[in-house]
Amino acid sequence: MFKPVSIFATVRPAIWLQILVTLVLTGCPGFNPGTNEEPILSPAPVFAPSESQGDTSSGRGKQDSSGGSSDSPPDDGSGDTSGDPSDDPSSLSIDAVSPPFGPTPGGTLISLSGKNFKPQLKVQLGGAPCEGVLVSSDGERASCITTAHTNGSVKITIINPDEEVSLEDAFTYKEVARLSLSGAPGPFLFPDAAVGGSQTVIFTVANSGEMAASALSPAAILPPFSYKNGAYPGEGGNCGPTISGGASCTLAIAFAPPSTSQYSGAITLNYHDGFQAQSVSLPLSGMGADASALALSDGPTYDFGELAVRESRDKEFILTNTGSRAATSIQPLGFLGASYSFKGGSYPGGGTCGSSLEKGQSCTLSLTFRPLDVGAIEGNLRLSYSGGVGVSEVSRPLTGKGLSPGVALLSLSHGPKHVFTSQIVGASDTVSLLITNTGRLPATGVHTLAPVAPFEMTSTTCTETLNPNES
Repeated sequence: MFKPVSIFATVRPAIWLQILVTLVLTGCPGFNPGTNEEPILSPAPVFAPSESQGDTSSGRGKQDSSGGSSDSPPDDGSGDTSGDPSDDPSSLSIDAVSPPFGPTPGGTLISLSGKNFKPQLKVQLGGAPCEGVLVSSDGERASCITTAHTNGSVKITIINPDEEVSLEDAFTYKEVARLSLSGAPGPFLFPDAAVGGSQTVIFTVANSGEMAASALSPAAILPPFSYKNGAYPGEGGNCGPTISGGASCTLAIAFAPPSTSQYSGAITLNYHDGFQAQSVSLPLSGMGADASALALSDGPTYDFGELAVRESRDKEFILTNTGSRAATSIQPLGFLGASYSFKGGSYPGGGTCGSSLEKGQSCTLSLTFRPLDVGAIEGNLRLSYSGGVGVSEVSRPLTGKGLSPGVALLSLSHGPKHVFTSQIVGASDTVSLLITNTGRLPATGVHTLAPVAPFEMTSTTCTETLNPNES
């Protein structure tokens, strides 16, 4: 009868590794199917590394040409063991280890290659035992699972019953990956965002460990928070599936509130720290707000009045934020118009306005009107700003009139209209009107026209000539 023989090698429960090797004895070296001879089995469990998945070696020693086992002959007391060179203690060696690093908590399955690994082989990494040692039947391969050790490079020592050898700096224990998010522990408060608008913040994800953080995957973010433009890591972010030890990357998170309410959410990243699955989170908070709104005084149109060409007149305007959030990026927009400029040549014309204005606050800016030509001159004071929903604009139309510098200009007091007090029939009321020459040349040929009854001019000091700046 042909008998299947099963050998079980179970590593400790924490490692959850079980290797099953089933040897089917038909045609097995060392077994003659024509006899009842039982096969000779090596006591060492068989290890089949990943690069040779098809290895089905039985674990027996090599057969010699006569069909017998090449296992060591019994000791005859002479001390001569030259019959099997692999039993020579001086031939024990370790050539390589793969992988050459693993996390400090242990749990890394490592493969060793060398010569003369015996079934009773023990392996140590920096003095810490490597558990569940499995040795191949040819004695040139072994595997085991690392246990916990402090970080750093260590030597690997392999121990046969009669000899041990070491390989210096053959394995490096690394601290597991530890991810953190900027703004931790949170909650991170987003700048207020206007309803219908959005605010974007760039967060940094840093790995303070030595092992790479792998298999990064984001958990869903609840609206109105999101990865900018909808997909991880967000437009402007550069995180991928892996963050090397000591490295960092960025995420772009957007906050777009649909109403003037308080909102909360969280960024959560799942990852593998080199030993086990982990996650890192950062709570988020944000407030939806109405957009800022700027208003300029002296509307709807400010009239600088009449002014001789090349003369100038200044005007101070008041800018007020009537919205519920700060206005930012305030700056002049476009051309004021011919004959208009900021006082002194630049915004805000000696006033108190700057590039931002908090809600409910006001500031000042001044313009100068200096007509360059005769006639009506139009202009427009325009300011752009960010109010939370894109770029907004506030403006104040301007007008003025340029006069020839060589004219007389008369003006009447009590203008533009004087209203007398009510009088009973037969009574009267008197008012004195002042005529002033505000021009640059004398006014000549001055004379008055008689008013229509019941109004009449009772007296006058005016003459036919009125010099500049006289009344």
